[in-house]
Amino acid sequence: MSFAVLAAVAVYLLVVLVLGVWAARGQQPIADDYFLAGRRLPWWAVGGSLAAADAGTGHFLPLLGLVGAAYVFGLAPAALDWVGVLAFSLLVWILLPYLYRRRVFTLPELLEARYGPGIRAWVSLLSLVFLVLVVLAPAWYLAGSVVYELGFGGDASGPSLGLASCIAGVAAVTAVYCVAGGLAAVTWVGLVQTLLLLAGGLVLVLLGASQAGGIAEVVRANTAAEGAARLHVVKPIDHPVLPWSGVAAVWLALATWYVAGNQLFVQRCLGARSEWDAKIGALAAAALRIVLVLLIVGAGLVAFGRFGSGRPPQEVAIALIEGLASPAARAIVAVGLVAALMSAAGAALSAAAALWAFDFHQRAIDSAASEAALVRVGRIATVVVALLGAAVAPLLAWLSGGLVHWLNDLAAVVAPAVSVVLLAGVFWRRAHGRAAAFTLVAGILVAAALWGLSVALWSFHTIDFGDPAVRQRVAEDPVIQKRLQENEQYQARQLEIMQELADPVVRRLLEDDAELRAEFARQPELREKLAEDPLIWRAIADDEEIAERLSADPAVVRHSAEKRLSGWLPFLTPDQLDAAVSSLAVLRSRLNRAAASWAACLVLLILSTLIIRQDPRERYDPDTIWSPGFARLPAHERDLGAGARSVLFWWVVLMLVAGGLLVALR
Repeated sequence: MSFAVLAAVAVYLLVVLVLGVWAARGQQPIADDYFLAGRRLPWWAVGGSLAAADAGTGHFLPLLGLVGAAYVFGLAPAALDWVGVLAFSLLVWILLPYLYRRRVFTLPELLEARYGPGIRAWVSLLSLVFLVLVVLAPAWYLAGSVVYELGFGGDASGPSLGLASCIAGVAAVTAVYCVAGGLAAVTWVGLVQTLLLLAGGLVLVLLGASQAGGIAEVVRANTAAEGAARLHVVKPIDHPVLPWSGVAAVWLALATWYVAGNQLFVQRCLGARSEWDAKIGALAAAALRIVLVLLIVGAGLVAFGRFGSGRPPQEVAIALIEGLASPAARAIVAVGLVAALMSAAGAALSAAAALWAFDFHQRAIDSAASEAALVRVGRIATVVVALLGAAVAPLLAWLSGGLVHWLNDLAAVVAPAVSVVLLAGVFWRRAHGRAAAFTLVAGILVAAALWGLSVALWSFHTIDFGDPAVRQRVAEDPVIQKRLQENEQYQARQLEIMQELADPVVRRLLEDDAELRAEFARQPELREKLAEDPLIWRAIADDEEIAERLSADPAVVRHSAEKRLSGWLPFLTPDQLDAAVSSLAVLRSRLNRAAASWAACLVLLILSTLIIRQDPRERYDPDTIWSPGFARLPAHERDLGAGARSVLFWWVVLMLVAGGLLVALR
């Protein structure tokens, strides 16, 4: 138990609670005040508060997961987030002008103006599900895990009353200030949370590097492992996990929807006091994303310098924090992590409240609802969504090792269809409501089918441990053999078999004499018995570290995929089977499932637009179609964006910095 961490977290929770309630002072029960902070937010509040929420949502990789990914792959995971700068560009130049000038409250209002009310309802519903399952529940689970593990010294790898209590405490504080102050509370608290995250990241990287021997030693350790490859952001096209082609496809398939098509991001911009503030705020959030990603990925490099290779990546971040010598340093880092995750949760609650109040209650339940009634509905929705998120969050402990995959897989099912429909709506006049509805439904089904196919064909959960080729690989891999020496279930069964084969005198000695057991284990008779024993293979199959090791073995993965594909398509000849698996493996390594789903959705939209007749009653707002005039500020704001305050100037600076980093670290 760390009293320093618990005290720091308690003080932090009290401060944000007071700050959130303070932000609600003088707030009138009108929609603008509650849902959009009175449309009075300056650019630095928009950008600063968005940064922590962005880091805490962890769309591509959760905050702690990104540290683990950098521990395994070096700087390369940073590219997944840096390409999101392009999505911020889409938000600034394409979507914000229409949304801000029409004074809307939610992004789906744009889709209604373009396609009709049906698409608005569909996307709002998907957004609500996304906010609960992919943002709110994971953020609270991870925040509770940080408090439980670093503060109480518990184990968050499985459900427990202690973990659930920590989650409930964090969730209660977040919900209280969100209900009280709406977007204003979320924004001002979020600004403080960004500062805390920056402080925590700096402390973790600098002190962690100091304990690893200094920054030069961290760089030396990383370059010694794979030459300079770990310090390269851009990986070759044949990289098994992060090829540059797959990373480039991410922004199109996922980042577009996550940033430009996400109420969580858009709402903060809509609360800005001017269109200039909204655009500059979004660019500031993109710039802070670059800085925060460098800090988080830097922590992964520091962890590699301290621990070397071989640690489970999902445990690296907590181990690095626990290894800090100073209790005060551990407390600062813990508070920074909790702050970022709570910022994401607060943003999700505020976004969910607006979606329910305007896209469902006002649209379908009470079209004449007063502004005071809408605020009341928004507060009730905040409480309900908070309860749902808090109920789901503890259950994610069962996914603790695979939470990264859970978030990415869910996003990859929904994001491609929504982003295609959104982009087509602003760029292609011929797209219409019926085609958009078909694309949403069919596209999500296609993405779900690709997810299922990917799990069935490539997942380590389907590795056949009865296969002779897999068993041979287990016997030959020294890392797996070392892991088996730590596996209690395996060791217990091995001892039982030894005692069955040994004479009575040796049998009594085996249990206490490790050297005798090691000598006995080298006997051919024992090896044959172990190779045939089903309980031994059950112990091996139940070991997730071994399964993950095998899942990264190209020979095992390919062999297992060939066996499964031959079972599905028994008419294929061996040559045809080999060619099919080779082609699928190339596509899998060059692109990613989200990109494939995005391409399929684009084809579906084009074909359905050409084949399905448009509803003759459908009308759309022509201003929803993008035009070059959107790039210019309104006439009354031209002076605001003149000279060095130009949105274009700062966008160019951002692009040069992001591009320069990619080139310098390529």
